[in-house]
Amino acid sequence: MRLLQRRTTSRPRPGPIGLNRKYAILKRLPISASDEDLRGAVEEWVDLLAAGRFRDAAAWLYSSPGAEKMTADRIEALVQEDWWDKPEADGKHIVTPRAEATGGGPRCSVIRLDADPSAGNIHYDLPLDGQWSSLTAILDFKPDGDTMVISLHDMHVLWAHLRFGLRKRARKLVWAAVDSNHLPPR
Repeated sequence: MRLLQRRTTSRPRPGPIGLNRKYAILKRLPISASDEDLRGAVEEWVDLLAAGRFRDAAAWLYSSPGAEKMTADRIEALVQEDWWDKPEADGKHIVTPRAEATGGGPRCSVIRLDADPSAGNIHYDLPLDGQWSSLTAILDFKPDGDTMVISLHDMHVLWAHLRFGLRKRARKLVWAAVDSNHLPPR
């Protein structure tokens, strides 16, 4: 009679994600998680992005059954897509570690549903290329059994961030037109 030996691997046991872990698992929070807990969880996810661990960042996110799964390639593409100002060096934006980002940030809003405060979304501006940017990750959170899970809804430059800059530019154009008498007659 032949005995079967159980093979063991050196993979770490599932547990909290840290940057020293070999792989990430789906992030679960207590159903009673506070806004600060949610923000801390999203910052943990941003740290994975800044470390270039897009595969782990994708594994960290929840995917509803039947929904398209968020992949590492898709997350990386979202960081690159919604920008009109590609960096000159290599044409790619880099997610910067939060501690190294300069400027006014981080901006983070947790919006809970009135009907179910354990569900809602989080808007978190990402640190890119050494500074806090207007690229906002929009993440949804919802209950899943007795825990709360987070999924990535989208990443894009929110209009509210652009509106002030566009309004300033438009004002300059109007004043330039006034100064040069190029306004149409009334």
